[in-house]
Amino acid sequence: MIARLIGFLFLFSTFIPASIVYAESSIEQLSENWSMQATQIVEWVEQEKWLEAKEQLAKLAKEFSQSDLAKKDWDVQEIQLLSSVILQLDRKLNQVSPDKESIQFAAKQLQLAFDAISHPHQPLWQQMYQPLVSKLSHYQEANRQGDKEKMNQLWKEIKRDFQLIRPGLVLSKSPYTVAKIDSLINAIEKTPNIKDRSGGIDQLFTLIRPLFFGSEKDVLAVVDPIEAFSLELMIIVICLFMLLVLTYVSWRKYQGRRKHVA
Repeated sequence: MIARLIGFLFLFSTFIPASIVYAESSIEQLSENWSMQATQIVEWVEQEKWLEAKEQLAKLAKEFSQSDLAKKDWDVQEIQLLSSVILQLDRKLNQVSPDKESIQFAAKQLQLAFDAISHPHQPLWQQMYQPLVSKLSHYQEANRQGDKEKMNQLWKEIKRDFQLIRPGLVLSKSPYTVAKIDSLINAIEKTPNIKDRSGGIDQLFTLIRPLFFGSEKDVLAVVDPIEAFSLELMIIVICLFMLLVLTYVSWRKYQGRRKHVA
């Protein structure tokens, strides 16, 4: 049922002009309503009330697929992401033997994603800042002590936390910033020697605050310092360089004239 609704949504958003199904509600009100429904789903999941969670998810999927998304100015990637978190949770809830841990994870991703579109200035995923800082600090301490077992466990938790908040990041940050975070985490994960991961972990620790509370420029200053320079600053640097070159040339000409007169 939900898969058909999501399929209709893609067809709807790609080929058919948007029609106003919920004309009486603004997209902001709808976003807030979806966020509340996602929070309710998390509560049902916590209580292991799978049927109630399924019914609430079906309602959310129907409203989302039939809403006028054109008003929100979302791009295809954002629509696909929100659709994918709905489908992911739907698959988890329809397993023959429900796995509570994986369902909780999918439900939390759903909540963080829809909260990010309804509260863009104070998204719920920012609450993961302190737990992540704590785990990164403990990882650095374990590295100093040479405790590889603890480092491995902490890395699994850190990576899982980033996976949890990733939908919220995609909806809150630029694709370039998200790609840089993905690249850094993948680089750490693919480093075979756990002791060699310390450089990547240190960079991740430096990056965490600007990622959660800073601007895109603040993030770039950590992951790609060269690109963090603004166009104005680059122009100033070029102008200063040209001024130094012209000054040097003028000085050499002046010296040459003095010698000629002498």
